[in-house]
Amino acid sequence: MKTVNLPYQAWEHQKNLFKALEIDGYKRIIAVYHRRAGKDVAAFNLMIRAALKEVGSYAYMLPTFSQGRRVIWQAILNDSTRMLDFIPPELIARKSEQDMRIELVNGSQIFIAGSDSYDRLVGINIKGLVLSEAALADPAAWKYFSPILNANGGWCVMISTPRGHNEFYSMFEIARQNPKIWFTEVKTIKDTGLISEKLIEAEIERGEISREHAEQEYFCSFSSGVESTYYGKYVDNMRLEGRIGMYPYDNSHPVHTFWDWGHRDQTCCIFAQIIQNTVRVIDCYIHTGEGLEHYAKMLQSKRYIYGEHIGPHDMRVHELTTNQTRWAKMNQLGFMFKICPNIPVIDGIEAVRTILPRMYINESEGQCLEFIKALENYRSERVQVNGAALSKPLHDRHSDVADALRMGAVMIPHIRTDSISPEKLNAMRMTAKYGSPSLSPFFR
Repeated sequence: MKTVNLPYQAWEHQKNLFKALEIDGYKRIIAVYHRRAGKDVAAFNLMIRAALKEVGSYAYMLPTFSQGRRVIWQAILNDSTRMLDFIPPELIARKSEQDMRIELVNGSQIFIAGSDSYDRLVGINIKGLVLSEAALADPAAWKYFSPILNANGGWCVMISTPRGHNEFYSMFEIARQNPKIWFTEVKTIKDTGLISEKLIEAEIERGEISREHAEQEYFCSFSSGVESTYYGKYVDNMRLEGRIGMYPYDNSHPVHTFWDWGHRDQTCCIFAQIIQNTVRVIDCYIHTGEGLEHYAKMLQSKRYIYGEHIGPHDMRVHELTTNQTRWAKMNQLGFMFKICPNIPVIDGIEAVRTILPRMYINESEGQCLEFIKALENYRSERVQVNGAALSKPLHDRHSDVADALRMGAVMIPHIRTDSISPEKLNAMRMTAKYGSPSLSPFFR
């Protein structure tokens, strides 16, 4: 085989991956490396070696299928070497361009894949898995392949730079606490010397990159989050100030719900109480692939004393299949919604920023942990519009949750927060317990 095409110093550091898998016998490996540390070159060579030593199916997975094609299948390195050239031609039996599959002469198969379409590999008994840029991968991919690897004694290597306190961070913390099972390693530019610290400092001083970006990309800081996150710093402050913890439902105040309705995406419902001048998120529900009756039943099952239900402007759009709006359907089911005005997204983001300093989150209820992760990871992306580079919110699983909070933040100034009379409060409790006469017979 060809020598891994890395500078000598980088190769010395990447050798730890090979030693952990091939000598020390680790089946689970997490490596957090700085940007441009050569982690994909090392991990791909690691997979080639494993496929030649033991016949089986191996998957090299990037966050998306298109990234897999670009980073591995079509990639050309600085010296004009192709990533696929690391496999000697005489060891390749055949290649499939469409599936990005390589069959070796010994019968092993290497698949280049994306976590966004891991179902392409359903039914394949994966023996080895590399999750590259694991911090951006769909967590469902690991949940699917983990039991397969456990059953056949297979291995997994996760490599990435940090992206805040997301699922990869949680996995890394679990791995560090179980050193007999997981090999973990963190390499910054201070460890490798591949990139000059003075060079990075100079770029920061010139304003070419932010210090947050440098801390994340070159010094492997999880706490810096993503440079372009909208709410990351606010969540950090919430943790420092103890505003994330046990803040359960207070039945002396109504619960307001904030919604983002998904078509193919997730539907998210945030349950919040406005108590004095604070906004308390007490519960969160995230789901997909269900009709409106499912969400109406979910609301009824909570038995909260409800105040306002806030939905996005597209609740008034007629569905093609029923010619009925979601607003009208939920009204029939007994839940009257107020509609958030269709204002620019950036104005809605600013509305969220105004309430975050007085927000408390009950992390122990429902999917509030997913809500917190969404706030930490909701970020912008750069796009080209008429030749100009502009920033806009990135649409992913985090944005669905962030959009629901945005609906609520815009409407909070219009929600009544005055005290409720004992008589009205008792009537609301009876409604929560027994149902309202206006509720659809669907619930009776």
